[in-house]
Amino acid sequence: MRGVTRLTPIVPGEMQSVVWIDGTVKTGFVSGGAAEGRGFPQWAKRIFAGDKVHWFAEEKNQWGERRSLCGRVFADDASLFLPGNFARCIACEKARSVQKRNGIKS
Repeated sequence: MRGVTRLTPIVPGEMQSVVWIDGTVKTGFVSGGAAEGRGFPQWAKRIFAGDKVHWFAEEKNQWGERRSLCGRVFADDASLFLPGNFARCIACEKARSVQKRNGIKS
């Protein structure tokens, strides 16, 4: 997010303090900028849809949407933002660890 300065390192699931655009210090969860379809598969947050970050696959479905590993979230690239310090989906984390263990990329 432009104009916002983080005061602590990003730790998923932990609130952090940031210096806001107007100079005030606020504490909470902050996401990054738009993912813009780059770097998938990756963790991303669907804007205006809950407070969890999901692992989105590289491939798109027939409607041009990406699917999360947990299968609960579908989103087009325009509505996906970088995760920031929002909490990660536990089901996606488990699925991702199984993939890593079995040598699957995405």
